[in-house]
Amino acid sequence: MAPKVDPVQSDEVLPAHADVVIIGGGIIGTSAALFLAQKGIRAVLCEKGHIAGEQSSRNWGWCRKMGRDPRELPLIIESMRRWAGLNEATGGETGFRQSGLTLPLTLSPGQTAAFIATFAPQTAGPASGSIQITSNASNSSVAVALSGSGSTIQHSVDVSWDASTPAASGYNVYRATQSGGPFTKLNAAPITVSTAVSP
Repeated sequence: MAPKVDPVQSDEVLPAHADVVIIGGGIIGTSAALFLAQKGIRAVLCEKGHIAGEQSSRNWGWCRKMGRDPRELPLIIESMRRWAGLNEATGGETGFRQSGLTLPLTLSPGQTAAFIATFAPQTAGPASGSIQITSNASNSSVAVALSGSGSTIQHSVDVSWDASTPAASGYNVYRATQSGGPFTKLNAAPITVSTAVSP
């Protein structure tokens, strides 16, 4: 369910002149219009439906830092800085909140900060990793070692089907670990009942 979006009243008459025309009233279009207006540039924002009524009302543009291409990080860092000031800039409530450890983090002497890191190995067996903490102090870099053991998750599937007409002499059951195969035959001989269990 999408959050309630404050309605924006459209102008009844288009302006005779504009320096910039922006198509699309999502986060990108509205942000562009806001920053152009702050610089005294006359912008017209055109939207086919409702301002912030589509995908932008259900996501946070460019805030996610994890799993991104490193080339995107400068944009994301600037986006986070801009999001933090949007309530004040617009005089409204955007709903944006930051939680957890926000970087960069400045600590006074004797001050501490705690955070939780989840170490989730993706394969079975021993695994290791590290978190690198860098500062402008004399001992500027500390590596925190992580180690653990991944486990294999056992899966089972109950398979049933309607017997074909005329009756078949037996069925073979195949399994794949990814969509489209390759497939492995599970039974040594044709199954003559209409239920099988995959180990």
